[in-house]
Amino acid sequence: MRSWTIRPPEERALLNPSFCSCLLWHAASGYEAAVQMALPFDLAFLVLPIVLHRQTRESLPRAARTSLAVWIDEHPLARSHVADRARLLLPFTKEAMIFGGMYGLLDLAGVKVKANAE
Repeated sequence: MRSWTIRPPEERALLNPSFCSCLLWHAASGYEAAVQMALPFDLAFLVLPIVLHRQTRESLPRAARTSLAVWIDEHPLARSHVADRARLLLPFTKEAMIFGGMYGLLDLAGVKVKANAE
């Protein structure tokens, strides 16, 4: 990762670790509420690529009944775009996980991401 001071203003505003860790917390919290298990570590790397991209976010199903596998199957272009964005956002996701862990927002126990209580 580049030093914070030399990052472009857009990157500092939209991809700052505080904001991204908050998004991860919401995803982990929602996942825990739905399935009573911590968010699998590998799924955490899909949160930012899906949530930060407007078209992808808006194409998500409104109900939790639809699985990620079904949604991806129904949106074949999203599969490649999410994969590309996941690679690009990997350092930001890692940075957000570290930040969230350091400040007690996330618990990175084992291979799960657990949202700590508010």
